[in-house]
Amino acid sequence: MRVAVAGVVSSGKSTLVNALVGGELMVTGLNPVTFTVSVLRHADEQAVTVHFRDGRPSEHHSMTSLARFTARTPDGRGCVDAAWVDVHGPFPYLRWFDLVDTPGFGSQFEADALAALTALGLTAEGVSAATAAQLSRADAVLAVLNAGVSRSDADLLARFRGNDLALSPVTCVGVLTKVELAWLGEAGRPVGDPLVRARKTAERIAADPDMSRLFHDVHPVCSKVAAAAVAMGDEEYTDLVSLARTDRALLEKRLRVHRAFATSPYGDLPLPPERRGPLVQRFSPYGIALATALIREGVDTPDDLRAELDRRSGMAALRQALVRHFGRRRDLIKLGRILDSVHAMDVDGPDICGKDPRTRAAVRNALQQITDLERDELAFVELRTLRRWYEGEIALSEAEAAELRTAMGEQGASVAERLGLPPVTVLAEMERTALERLGHWRTSPVANQPGGRALVQVMERRYEQLCHRVRTARALLEEQE
Repeated sequence: MRVAVAGVVSSGKSTLVNALVGGELMVTGLNPVTFTVSVLRHADEQAVTVHFRDGRPSEHHSMTSLARFTARTPDGRGCVDAAWVDVHGPFPYLRWFDLVDTPGFGSQFEADALAALTALGLTAEGVSAATAAQLSRADAVLAVLNAGVSRSDADLLARFRGNDLALSPVTCVGVLTKVELAWLGEAGRPVGDPLVRARKTAERIAADPDMSRLFHDVHPVCSKVAAAAVAMGDEEYTDLVSLARTDRALLEKRLRVHRAFATSPYGDLPLPPERRGPLVQRFSPYGIALATALIREGVDTPDDLRAELDRRSGMAALRQALVRHFGRRRDLIKLGRILDSVHAMDVDGPDICGKDPRTRAAVRNALQQITDLERDELAFVELRTLRRWYEGEIALSEAEAAELRTAMGEQGASVAERLGLPPVTVLAEMERTALERLGHWRTSPVANQPGGRALVQVMERRYEQLCHRVRTARALLEEQE
């Protein structure tokens, strides 16, 4: 399964990718630097394979060469011939799906980025087109937003809703990045935890009717903090411990002015500028404030600090949510894409079957077996029903919609989760709840609405299956007794 990371230019896509996979693979910067698509895959050994636009044979390179093929250098140069790059490595998180880092949408490139594009023989439109092409091939999308849906983000969402990008909450999750920048607050007054404010923004976006039909959820993350935590070395940890011995109020006062913290010879700080500069560049002011606060609170090893920064940045929760949402459904989503291709096939056309009627009949028979699977397999039927509801073809109350999503596995695939019950619920209570909901849907007036009868039948099948699972579990336990 391919999950594409997409957003407007300079929205923090590559930083998010680094934080997700656990390393500093992709080049990041204040201005746009990624101009080549990268496909990251899990493998036991590291490898970089470059595919070229002109069709020449692919080339294999070491991981240290990745930046040469994917990003522009400080002097504006880069590899214009690279079409895309496959990046293989021991990325445990990517056991569930491949991750695609895209250049981004948007024509509002910074002046120096436009100059770099020109020098490379590229155009802003070409970079956006490369991103659109990757999204059309992706099975799911992480939509990267900056602290809300701005005008340029709305452009991106319009692209998502295009014919080639018919995405829904089944296949699209929103991510608010660069949340660490909100720590400075207004008038130079740092906020305690920028994720608290960002979560309110995420909730506002998710509650918008238009957005709720595009995103499964919206997750705020301090991705720069998370990426820095993963890459933190022993020397950086030692420097953070030294800064933690500084008075908290004084340290935060210095951190409020990023450039001065990185360059000024402050005598009241334990580190010289040449040590502070790289540290604040990697962690951000909020990252340093958070790391030193955690050290003061008793986090006393590099591994513990990495884990706590990952958790407090929101990245650990995002990883879990993506595995739960995409990972559990990856086969179903991928097969759904294949079925879409099957429906688009012109069996009577010469390109597929030629003129031989026997070949045409054999192909029709094979396709019939595939479409029968889509009709009869409950998981496919549920996925189709969810999509119809997300697209507004089925009208439900808020409570009915919440039950639909829960029963069909949006909150988890276990029996208890599909029933909306705590995981420790006893079997008898699960069976009682499933029977109660089954009775409710058998007499539901939703069946009288357009498309409602099919939805009611799906809900009945799901609750019947849940009842069967609970009864099977009880029978097995009784046999053991």
